[in-house]
Amino acid sequence: MAHIQAYLIGKVPKHVTKEQLIKMHKKAISSFYLRPKYIWKQLKEIRGFDDIKRLYVGAKAVISN
Repeated sequence: MAHIQAYLIGKVPKHVTKEQLIKMHKKAISSFYLRPKYIWKQLKEIRGFDDIKRLYVGAKAVISN
């Protein structure tokens, strides 16, 4: 997730460094995907072991960053 596509970024103030931008991006991703409502919705939609594996991989990616 540390690689942010340049075309996805709007205007960035000159005083914001690349490291700050990456940190803000990680925080935004984490705060979205770790919301209780989002987690509950994902858990309710589990239909099989493949869903559990997919959610595990996704959660691991979000948490590890």
